[in-house]
Amino acid sequence: MNELLLAAAGLIVLAVAVGLARILRGSDVERLMAVQLLGTGGIAALLLIAYATDVPGVEDVALGLALLAAFDFYFPGLLGPLYPVPADYAPNAAAVARIAAALRAKPDAANSLLRIWGVGNLQTLPDILAFDYFEVGELQRRTRGNPFGNADLVYTGGRDDFALNTGVHRYTADAGAAAYLAKWYTPSGNLTRPLLALHDVGDPLVPASGAFEYALAVQRSGHAANFVQQFVAREGHCVFTPQEIGRAFDELVAWVHDGKRPISGALPGLKD
Repeated sequence: MNELLLAAAGLIVLAVAVGLARILRGSDVERLMAVQLLGTGGIAALLLIAYATDVPGVEDVALGLALLAAFDFYFPGLLGPLYPVPADYAPNAAAVARIAAALRAKPDAANSLLRIWGVGNLQTLPDILAFDYFEVGELQRRTRGNPFGNADLVYTGGRDDFALNTGVHRYTADAGAAAYLAKWYTPSGNLTRPLLALHDVGDPLVPASGAFEYALAVQRSGHAANFVQQFVAREGHCVFTPQEIGRAFDELVAWVHDGKRPISGALPGLKD
């Protein structure tokens, strides 16, 4: 994920579209490669949706900045400035270890941060924080400003919400940076072909709730019939089994070829 470049968002979407075409008309090898493309491309698309959609409370990167601001409230200066994030920062093992040690030293603060993020555990949270810091900085440099803010966010769910809301540093998004995301990375929801999305319920990196924002965008554009969200009851990032991927692919093929739209909810037909 560290290699994710938002400048390639259009290419990712185009590649996924080509993959859909290959499912219908390609050779067996091309169809197999298309399955892999749909998996990775679909996850990338969901990330981009979260990066670009400025809807309070559910965005991944914007909420990531809010989470980092809360972390800085509990552990001042441990990561460094949130704006601008140092260009030479890397979410390496040393950064993760430093965060993990701080969280262990203040378990109440760690639990508050987990409640704010809403998914994962104390083992996954250090990696999430380290990566969020990296991607917030990457987007700041790409948009030449700060595209996200927490100025109007009221933190809830922690152990000391009043203290956190009173003491947390507030950031305001730069108009130009926010406009850049709105222009280039805001999904229209104009989904004209079937899309079956598969998500882990306990994905700590890309919270599953973020996919619902895309579902709402598709509904508003009048294409709700072309989107189905399914899930597997597992924790981790993209920890699907080959059988689960195959099952979802079979559902998609039946939808495209026979018009049999999958049912939203748990991926059917498989048991752990």
